[in-house]
Amino acid sequence: MKGTLLGTGSPVPLPDRAGTSILVSVGGEKLLFDCGPGTVTRLLENGINPGSIDRLFFTHHHIDHNADFYNFVVANWARGDSQGALRIHGPSPWTDSLLESLYDIYEEDIEYREDVGYPTSGIWDIETSPINHGSVVETDRWRVEARAVDHSIETYGYRITDEETGHEIAFSGDTRKCDSVISLAEGADVLVQDCCIAPVTADPPSNSETFVWDTYTEAMPDEKREGLHQTHCDPTEAGEIAAAAGVETVVLTHLLPYRDEEVMQDAASSAFDGTVIVAEDGLEIGTETVDVTAKER
Repeated sequence: MKGTLLGTGSPVPLPDRAGTSILVSVGGEKLLFDCGPGTVTRLLENGINPGSIDRLFFTHHHIDHNADFYNFVVANWARGDSQGALRIHGPSPWTDSLLESLYDIYEEDIEYREDVGYPTSGIWDIETSPINHGSVVETDRWRVEARAVDHSIETYGYRITDEETGHEIAFSGDTRKCDSVISLAEGADVLVQDCCIAPVTADPPSNSETFVWDTYTEAMPDEKREGLHQTHCDPTEAGEIAAAAGVETVVLTHLLPYRDEEVMQDAASSAFDGTVIVAEDGLEIGTETVDVTAKER
């Protein structure tokens, strides 16, 4: 089993961090978790055919987790080396609403594409199924279990198990520190953990050729930090969750712009004796050896 962090950013757009999206490959199957802005581009950059993905799981429906949905579904439509129609799992009724909105907005576009040679199946027959606390989706090769976590809207973390090897990846989704996320990750090889609240680097960009979000080059006001702390974790809490869950590796993700990654790593390591990694787009996590690499774009 291998995880690829396609997008590791936040709702604040950055060229080097797409919105949240993680691909987990188990045997010959590919499972996509969230579909934030830039997901399709990151799939292509990592050499992954969007049409090879059979399943899409949503943690929740904030824009940084679902904004590339329409783009992905149409890119997936050609089906590539996948079999049958795409199946989508997520909180109800919003997952159904998202698919229905695709058909409402793009009905004529879809019909036009069919007329010029797109497949006649794989778009109208997409299946959705609701996710609740304790939901399990499984095949002979893999198992995905959902746990409700604490965020501003209904949100689920996922635990993915390779039934052949027993290796496991847990993905927290967006959440504050809570018992549910610790239970979700208990004993997993790797925990990919929300770590949105982190200090800004001492040397943020100023004279850059790309746009700079000036407000994120300064320390976050206490009131905003306290508000975010109700729905997200900081590095120390991420380390505490990893330690309590007994995982081998924690990967810190969902990063705001210009964070101090060294300070983040140190803070998480102060609470956790295992491996701490600050995520970047293209990071690959192999659970068999808990090896971690990042592809250059």
